[in-house]
Amino acid sequence: MVNQCMACHGEGLKGGLGPDLHGVVEKLKPEGVAAVLKNGRGGMPAIGASWTDQQTSSMIEYLKALK
Repeated sequence: MVNQCMACHGEGLKGGLGPDLHGVVEKLKPEGVAAVLKNGRGGMPAIGASWTDQQTSSMIEYLKALK
């Protein structure tokens, strides 16, 4: 899953074509991140549209842990 993110958000998800994802959970809250993953937003596709709730939760936990 993270490899899909790196395509736009760059190595370490520090930004690239897409924005830096460090702090995104604090900014959007878990439910906001889940909504973006499931529905897309702006130029971001809905990459999590077919993910289970567990996969979405796992991605949010991963994003929370970014340093």
